[in-house]
Amino acid sequence: MATSGALINICGEVTGLGSVLVNSRYRSLRKAGMVSKGGRGPYAAQMTSRDGALTLIALMGSDREAADKTVSDFDAVVCEVTAINRLDDLIDGEDNDRRPNWDERIGRFYFDGLSLPSLQRLPERHKFEEALTALLDAAASGELSRLPDNPHFHVAITVFGPVPRATIEIDYWWFSGRRHTEEITYILSDILNQTPENYREVDAKLADRFQERDLEIRRKITHKTIFAVAAALSSGGADEQ
Repeated sequence: MATSGALINICGEVTGLGSVLVNSRYRSLRKAGMVSKGGRGPYAAQMTSRDGALTLIALMGSDREAADKTVSDFDAVVCEVTAINRLDDLIDGEDNDRRPNWDERIGRFYFDGLSLPSLQRLPERHKFEEALTALLDAAASGELSRLPDNPHFHVAITVFGPVPRATIEIDYWWFSGRRHTEEITYILSDILNQTPENYREVDAKLADRFQERDLEIRRKITHKTIFAVAAALSSGGADEQ
């Protein structure tokens, strides 16, 4: 297991933000009691996948707010809907340029016929934070990258602001032409629970609460960050900072 120093260093390196900025965001989380605490040397706290997930949210979520405020805001961001695109193996002579076939379901990870237990055990309406934690676990265990017949894959995690929301897209494709893509949308539970009668009121309150104007923040990381952070958490590293 890694200490906070290793987590800070890898997050700074893989995102290009640098360890000084990451350390500042991490200290805000630690002061608020949101991540694991410990001493130095052999007494340093061992970072968990959840610590990694919260650190990534703090880096992606906002420029304007303190890191602990950003993470607190995203604690209310839950899974709304899952869009699934599945294509079967190509048949000899079939046109390779096939149109996507999207199906919408209640928000959770499905991946029918595949084994991704870290993701599949998450319930409907799970939190964005829980999904990021599960992705780090899936990367560390190898389940994310070791599926039968060795498909290519791409993972994209996109975070939006000022009103917090996010998407996670996981795309697998095989040499045979088979493809399985799932895009999960995460929104504030306030929005999820609104009705046609009060949605304008809810939207106005959220825009005022998060000072939303005509500028949207959008940040994206991919499986490169997920695997780098998962590897650092598994291998250990520098002392507590």
